[in-house]
Amino acid sequence: MPTQEERRAATTAAIRGAARRLFADGGFAGASIDDIATAAGVTKGGVYHHFATKEQLFEAVFRAVEDELYDAILDALPQTDRAVELLVAGTRRFIDCCLAPDVHQIVLVDGPGVLGWQLWREIDAAHFLPLVVASLAAEAPPHLDVTPTAHLLIGAIDEAVMVLAAAADPAAAAGPITDALEVVLRSVCAALADGHP
Repeated sequence: MPTQEERRAATTAAIRGAARRLFADGGFAGASIDDIATAAGVTKGGVYHHFATKEQLFEAVFRAVEDELYDAILDALPQTDRAVELLVAGTRRFIDCCLAPDVHQIVLVDGPGVLGWQLWREIDAAHFLPLVVASLAAEAPPHLDVTPTAHLLIGAIDEAVMVLAAAADPAAAAGPITDALEVVLRSVCAALADGHP
């Protein structure tokens, strides 16, 4: 027989899963708590018992999607000791993942508006900034602080996916955007290797 904690975890997962499907299909505005409750097989009060607001539920879904993106990037990294290749491969995988309809809607379309730009950036940076810092640090002399450069590159990557979010045909736009980002990443890594911050 499941424990109370196991039942709670299962209910929370069901609510989050239903919310993710509805947020992906109709956007944040199009998904009501009533619809989420029905899809999860719980009462409206049951949803509010676990998530005080729809925004809080959206944040939980958003964080789960970011966790999945992080795992997908790690899985895509090639077996190489060249950090720049890891950075390029990880960035390409991230952009590919952002073309998936649910990621596109939740992370790019609704994320900044529902969470606010600051929280959206904080969650994104918490997931991906350490990966970029580690890659840049491996390319740079030990005395260089690569954190400011990493922040700028995260900004460039975020801008790239926001351009895709606004594109009439994101899949068609992805190739040129990704190629341009690769040029930037390789140029920055080359400059760092030469000792330029």
